[in-house]
Amino acid sequence: MKSLRSRLTLWYGLGFVVVAAAFIYLLHSTLESQLLEKACSKIYPDLPDWKLHDSLTEAEVQQISDDLLKSAFLLLIPVVAVAVAGGYWLARQSLRPIASVNRQLQAKNPGNLGEPISLPEIDDEFRDLVRQLNHLLVRLDDSFNELNHY
Repeated sequence: MKSLRSRLTLWYGLGFVVVAAAFIYLLHSTLESQLLEKACSKIYPDLPDWKLHDSLTEAEVQQISDDLLKSAFLLLIPVVAVAVAGGYWLARQSLRPIASVNRQLQAKNPGNLGEPISLPEIDDEFRDLVRQLNHLLVRLDDSFNELNHY
């Protein structure tokens, strides 16, 4: 993958998948342990007057938790697709100033080196870079002007 946008999207999507999978696993294991604890106990601690006699077998609890896990992962597929699309859009929006600077630099020639690069919606991260590029362009323009005088 050569594109920074693609790499950012991939990292965002992969991070989302890992977090979602960990959440589903924790949900599955918690639910399964609670179902087993309550299904196998004869007396509910919250309701001492209730007595349940083998309400669910361990196999039924396992089936319920496995069905829940399968459903959660099937529902995770469209959520991940939306997250990856959102990550792509976010990466594209984040890299927009770099594309603007690149277009402006490509349009430079010896006649317009003194014109500064402008970014109306400049972020703090790009402000120093654009300032340094503008200083470089002024120095290059001065150098071209000195060469033209000789």
